[in-house]
Amino acid sequence: MTMTDEPTTAAPEEPAGKKGKKGKKDKGAKGGKSNLVPALVLAAGLAAGGYFMGGSGGGAAPVEAAPVEAEPEIQPGETVEVESMSLNLAEGHYLRIGVAVQLVDGVDAEEFALHEVPKVRDLIIATAGNRDMEQLSTAAGREALKAELLQGAQELHEEEVYDLFLTELVMQ
Repeated sequence: MTMTDEPTTAAPEEPAGKKGKKGKKDKGAKGGKSNLVPALVLAAGLAAGGYFMGGSGGGAAPVEAAPVEAEPEIQPGETVEVESMSLNLAEGHYLRIGVAVQLVDGVDAEEFALHEVPKVRDLIIATAGNRDMEQLSTAAGREALKAELLQGAQELHEEEVYDLFLTELVMQ
């Protein structure tokens, strides 16, 4: 009969064990930490999201934003060919280089060719003349030269130059 007595005695112990667990639940409920922390995080996130999305974040009705005019997208225009030229490179080598400058749509190509191409030629001489044949013999070297020429042309001719193309590149 001791076997039947043990479950009977074990049964009263289980509620005692459950009371210990309930005590923990009650403690957590009294402290409110288990439910309060996620609620606070959620509230803070909603408030921050409302602030960044243009609302006040305090539950007030969102403020309508004034219509903002979008800047017109820059479109490519005409292309101006810059006459090819020969340059001296390091160690007695030569470079024949030609470029074409693509203008932004609306820029007068004849006016640019007349007044601005000499500046582009000067840029080419200053930029490409500093290279050696080994640099220009690789694809990466040619791309670096093209990128540097484009950046220089865009700095010289703000809002006029859309792109720049190497039309001739011969080394000897």
